[in-house]
Amino acid sequence: EVEVEKEPVAVYPLLEDLLGTVEPMAAEQDIKVYTECRPLTVIMNPQQLRELISNLLVNAIKYNRPEGIVRLTITSEQEDMILIVSDTGVGIPKEAQRRVFERFYRVDKGRSRKMGGTGLGLAIVKHIVGYYGGTISLDSQVDVGTTFTVRLPVIAEPGTRAVSEAGSTPEKPKA
Repeated sequence: EVEVEKEPVAVYPLLEDLLGTVEPMAAEQDIKVYTECRPLTVIMNPQQLRELISNLLVNAIKYNRPEGIVRLTITSEQEDMILIVSDTGVGIPKEAQRRVFERFYRVDKGRSRKMGGTGLGLAIVKHIVGYYGGTISLDSQVDVGTTFTVRLPVIAEPGTRAVSEAGSTPEKPKA
């Protein structure tokens, strides 16, 4: 397992930036994206955090219905960041739920082909979650929607300044 570069990351600015890239996709289908994000700093690789949130959000938009709703909530409990993404989309049938994290697995092959994508999104999400020793669960009902809940033990110590907030990398204390 390759060690990735971890640093203090302010979640909200990263999320705002990410929303700018997915909102046009949501707007095309008249999907409303609601977000609620506590001001958190996490110790993670910023690219992995971005990919984790992006993959869940893109799926919630892609597999939604026109005029649907996507809700993203990021909060914390002790040292865990809790990320919840729910949608009012097509849902995932019971028998497919345990397989959605497999590489290249597609619930609806025809729909997936039409929408593009590689079938790797949730496999990547699961890998990132596993790397940080977190958990991911899903709750889904066909024609009602899906909720993914991710818990990652990555909350920074109180007072840690995010690299993106501080504007420069914090000085390493001299040994």
